[in-house]
Amino acid sequence: MKKICLIFAILVFMGNVLVAQERRITGTVTDAADGSTMPGVTIAVKGTTQGTATDANGRYEITVAEGATLVYSFIGMVSEERVVGTANTINVALSADIATLQEIVVVGYGTRLKYELTGSISSVRAEDIAGHTMPSFETALHGRAAGVHISAGTGKLGQQVRTRIRGASSISASNQPLYVIDGIPVQSANLGTAGNEPTNPLADLNPADIQSIDILKDASAAAIYGSRAANGVILITTKRGREGRTRFNISTQYGFSEAANKMGFLNREQYIDLWRTAAINRYGPDDNWQARLDNQFPFWRDPNNPDDLTKGPDTNWEDQALRRGASQQFDISASGGTAETQYFVSLSFTDQEAIIVKNQFDRIGGRLNLDHKASDIVSFGMNMSLNRSRNFRVSHDRAFSTPIQMTALPPLDPTHDPVTGEINTRTTYENGLMPLKYSDFSTEVFRNFGNVFVNIDILPGLTFRSEAGLDILHQQEIEYQGRLTNDGGPDGSGFERHVKSMLYNFENYFVFNRVFAEEYDLNLVVG
Repeated sequence: MKKICLIFAILVFMGNVLVAQERRITGTVTDAADGSTMPGVTIAVKGTTQGTATDANGRYEITVAEGATLVYSFIGMVSEERVVGTANTINVALSADIATLQEIVVVGYGTRLKYELTGSISSVRAEDIAGHTMPSFETALHGRAAGVHISAGTGKLGQQVRTRIRGASSISASNQPLYVIDGIPVQSANLGTAGNEPTNPLADLNPADIQSIDILKDASAAAIYGSRAANGVILITTKRGREGRTRFNISTQYGFSEAANKMGFLNREQYIDLWRTAAINRYGPDDNWQARLDNQFPFWRDPNNPDDLTKGPDTNWEDQALRRGASQQFDISASGGTAETQYFVSLSFTDQEAIIVKNQFDRIGGRLNLDHKASDIVSFGMNMSLNRSRNFRVSHDRAFSTPIQMTALPPLDPTHDPVTGEINTRTTYENGLMPLKYSDFSTEVFRNFGNVFVNIDILPGLTFRSEAGLDILHQQEIEYQGRLTNDGGPDGSGFERHVKSMLYNFENYFVFNRVFAEEYDLNLVVG
């Protein structure tokens, strides 16, 4: 009895100690510059997943162990840390992160410091996407830019990536934003054959050449680009040279990809059981369900066990349609220059195999960006990109098409005729292996886009800029359907289609920028 009382006393004492170690902390987070309260500040317990955030009045409340460290953080502000002691109230003032506020952001009519912005803009920098293997630069925006939704559809290579900025704005018209590369609006509409899966014209841009991506999300975009910017604008700035010795950069990447979530279709036994259950539910318990199954699959029997369906074929059609994908990318660039001339040169090669059988994409391209200062008042430059891409697509490449539709074939259908060894032509509907073997569909694109520009400093703070841009795209589609396929006809069929697109852009405008009394910055653009 004494031992029980002693143990009970110890437990009570330990409980009091544990309770004493927990402390309820309250406080207010303010801006060090003006003392205003800051809602939405994250307060986290260092080294744990515990945390909270300030309310609309900048106040917070959290219960933590004595001696814990609280980390206060907010975008654009310097994080602060406080150690929990005996005080129950901890007030914190956060200061602006000068390095972040001094970032330069492209805004369509030039560049501005981040703290000067009044519109809604999200930015993604080169270091944010460095080292990531991606089929197209749009995928770099996924999860990195607030209010921007990226979807890639079926996962086929070279297909159009759907980008939505702050949701869809139209039911019938396009919701794609306007893409501007180094100040030049470029072709981003699908130029593929009607009825086929849309292709992605922006797949010709090498992500390794990108310095920054800025997304204009509000009405300020329309002030520069008009109605084309109704769905937002994505401004892409490519890398440029800097004064100094030549710097070489070589990178190579290799990666794998697999289907994120396979459906897990029924196997042979499960399919037979489902068929039996369905027949009994439909026709009654005395129905001869096996005879119905025999009529559906009369060809595929084990000759040694013709009456035992469980000895027949057991095909996993999902494995026939999907595979492990692979991708490799090689990039080499050189940049540098003198005080008068700077350059950036790059070459790249990309080769990708999709998780879908027979789908492959490769791209080879080069870029030259040049800046030259001819005198104290005149400077000029150019941006030029040459690319060739090839997309080996799935035959009659629609959203629901071979080989994807193979996954819906029953497991009792074999892939090949067990007698002849040829591809099985007596499946429930078309065997997707048939067009994979006897059909071809490819899209080849030659792309050249760039611009030339000149800047003339007329007066201190007043600059005239003239630029001309060109986007030339030549796309060739070739499709062939063999005579053994459903779409081929008795002699086979095919087509060849060429599309040429040329977009011109000429701009002339004046820029006036002057700082008054070291506090007021006036920036005017006329053109």
